[in-house]
Amino acid sequence: MDCDSPLLSIEQQLSTLEEEKRKLEQLEMYSEVDNITKKIVDLRQRLKKKQIDLLRSSHSNERDLLEKSYQSETSTHNKNWDNIIEAYYEKCQIELDEFHKKHKEDLASERERLENTLHMIFKPSAALLNMIKCKEKAVKVGKYAEAQTLLNQIEEAKVFEENRFAEQKKNAVEQGLVNFRQVYEKKIQNLKKRHQAGLNELEIQRISENDVLQKKYENLRRDMENTQKIMKNIHEGKHTTAAGRHHQSPNKTFYSTSSSSPSTAFRNNADS
Repeated sequence: MDCDSPLLSIEQQLSTLEEEKRKLEQLEMYSEVDNITKKIVDLRQRLKKKQIDLLRSSHSNERDLLEKSYQSETSTHNKNWDNIIEAYYEKCQIELDEFHKKHKEDLASERERLENTLHMIFKPSAALLNMIKCKEKAVKVGKYAEAQTLLNQIEEAKVFEENRFAEQKKNAVEQGLVNFRQVYEKKIQNLKKRHQAGLNELEIQRISENDVLQKKYENLRRDMENTQKIMKNIHEGKHTTAAGRHHQSPNKTFYSTSSSSPSTAFRNNADS
């Protein structure tokens, strides 16, 4: 790979110098050996610096990849839940619309039922009945002028009492509809409460799944940080635990041509 080319070049130079150093030692050309040894030390320092720089870059890329993965999964999670909540709102609105429509139809039927079934038959008052009797007596005895006057009063009283009766019946119907609407209001409030309870349950589930997602990435970050710290300590020769030695000996080249990149372990861990 391109990123390994500088390291590979230094490794090849080191290999060449080491071979040359062995030959010069055999020839007992110690001054030349000393010069080559200094070059080897300088190359090893350069190699270590490049290894550390590459390790830092690799670790930074791993962190970026993890954060991008977290942002992507969080975005997908939020979009999915936004769609679920929106679909639930639409479902609730459909139920409310159907409930309103049915109530409107039931209200018309209830008005018709009340108007047709209320046991309210117009009955003349005692005063009106008495005026009718007086008018009939006046006719019998031939007092037609008096009968006419009574007839006019009877008609006027009858219109008044019929209008009053109609108003009373209308009030009774409206009161019946008020009671009907009150029952409807209770039902609609109960329906809205059920809708809200369902929404609350969805929100609880959404928060719970989001918590699981966050915890998942917190664990991944922690594992990645621990792995990167071990790698860094190994490479700097600071790590002496069994776990550190298990990963790699500090004397070995971290990015040799035969080794995999440090991101491979993280990716395998993340994929699992």
